[in-house]
Parts: sequence; C-alpha cells; structure tokens
Amino acid sequence: DADIAIVEETPAEAEGEIAAGAADESPGPATPSLEMTEPGPGPYDLALRLEQGATYTMNSTIDQTVTESMMGMMIEITQHIVSEYDFDVLEARDDESLHLRLTYRIIDVDLSAGGSDDVRAALQASMADANESLKTIFDALTGIHFDLEVARDGSVIRFTGADDYRTLLMQSAAQVSDASLAAVDEMLSGLLSDETLMNAWSLSLGHVPPYPVSVGDSWTREMTLAQGMAMTIENVYTLTEVTRDSYTVAIDGVVRASDDQTETDVNYPGFSVTIDLDGTQSGQVTAARQTGWIVSQTTLLDATGQMTLEQDDPPNVKIDGTFSTTTTTTTTAD
Repeated sequence: DADIAIVEETPAEAEGEIAAGAADESPGPATPSLEMTEPGPGPYDLALRLEQGATYTMNSTIDQTVTESMMGMMIEITQHIVSEYDFDVLEARDDESLHLRLTYRIIDVDLSAGGSDDVRAALQASMADANESLKTIFDALTGIHFDLEVARDGSVIRFTGADDYRTLLMQSAAQVSDASLAAVDEMLSGLLSDETLMNAWSLSLGHVPPYPVSVGDSWTREMTLAQGMAMTIENVYTLTEVTRDSYTVAIDGVVRASDDQTETDVNYPGFSVTIDLDGTQSGQVTAARQTGWIVSQTTLLDATGQMTLEQDDPPNVKIDGTFSTTTTTTTTAD
C-alpha cells in the first residue's frame, strides 16, 4: 500500500516565516490572477487546465549509479533508462478534474557494471545478459496504457491499468527466466499496484500548488511506499519565478524509511533484509502557466544506506551502499 498527503501551509507564512518578497502589510490582492499577463505581485492560481483532446508527449532520462561495498568487495552498477510516453486528455470536466490516458511508447534500459578486479568480469557478463532480457521484457510493454483521474491541484484521485501491466510484465519475464516467478509476482503486486502508481504520479505532479500562491510560497507533498523496500519521500515545493508564459518551482526533499524510522524490512524466502536509508532530493520544474503542465524538469536524488541480509543459515551479510539518481524530463504538446 502507498499513501500520499498534501500538507497545506499558510501561503504567506510557513513555519512562522514571512514568505519571500512579502511586505509587513497586506500580502497583495485577494483574488488570484488567471490571465496570462505580465506577472504582478500574485497570488497566482496555477491549477492544471488542460484542453480536452490535447496530447502531451513526455521524454524522460534516468541515470542512476549504485555503489555497494560487501565483504571487502566493491560493486558499481549504472542504469541508463530512456522512456517516452503520451498523455492524452480524454475529458476535461466542469469541476476542472481531468481524465488522462498514459501510454508508454518507448522503454529502453541499459545496465553496466564495474568494481573490484575479482568481480568485474562476472558483473559485466551478468549485465550483458540482463540487458538482453530487459529488452525482451520492455518491448512487450510498448503500447500499454493506464487511465488517470487528476484533480486541478495535480493529485491523482484514481488510477487503473496496473494489473494489466503487471500481467504483461510477468508473461514477458517468464520467456527469459527460469527463476521462480511467484516471489517476483508477489513483490510486484505491491510495487506496481494501482494505488502505488497513483501516488507516484501525484508526487510527479507535485509542482502544481494546492492553492493560489505568490513567489516564495511553499507547499509539501509526501508519498509513503509500504510494500517492498518501504520508504517515504517528502518534497517541499517553492514557487521561485513567474513569467508571462511559465512558472518555476524548486524542489527540496528528503528520502527516509517509512513512518519517520531509519529502518525498513523486506522478507524473502530463506532470508530477510533490513535497510537503513537516508537521502535528499533536489531539483527544479518549469511548467506552462496557462496549463500547469510540465515543460521541463530535473531532479537529483542522493542517498546512503546499509542493507543487512539475515539468512536462515548464518552468517548474516552487511552491504553499504550509495545511490545517486538524476532524472530529466521534457514535454512537447501536439
């Protein structure tokens, strides 16, 4: 299960601090600006306002480096993920909610590895095999779609299609692996559920403020993933600039184990895994002022952790790791 919350702070005062640029007197006009004029003092109503029938094509690149140290050996795994997907606006409703269809067009994953001399050759051979398998799996997923109902503040209130996605993923995986798929399917049922993906996309659209804001105002969104490697991501979004055509939001977040704890447990047949996790996320989003949709986005997630494998047959194994993930996204509108 996953849960997401929007924490609404007073726009002019967050944690007792006057928002940037606000004077001691009245913070400005009470009525938010909707017209695409040269920006004034605000506040601005920056809700999602997409036109029915429009299509937005998003291109995303993810570069992740994972470095692990275990029993005197060092392993480094690099992932380069390129994806392209369409958002079709099937319905723009009177209450300003939206029915969107998300269709994957391209998913391309490339893995590479390095590390200590005694493991480098084996790792590289393993990554070559993994790339062939991943290509087979993701080629089968091209064209799969999901349906989302999205509120005017960017929160996803309904998500469907995860079951079909997981079924296709398992069918593709069965073609390339003789490993037990039951455990994999159980894990994916939590990670790729409608609820988990709904909340993940709500966080992805966290740049849309839940109320009219002025430059310097902040709002918070939080997502908790309780399946698999349980964790919480909490992002603070701050409006930094408004122009005639766009607005820019800074992201400053933390990544931690769920429920404000530093540990999370993952159980598998024959062993369990305890993970200590601590990290930060930063970035910037530029969105179209008229529609609220992402024009470009860059985020950087850095985390450190320790994984302890507690086995039925000791000894237990401790793995120290660092994780660095850079994600860039751009959008074109048809």
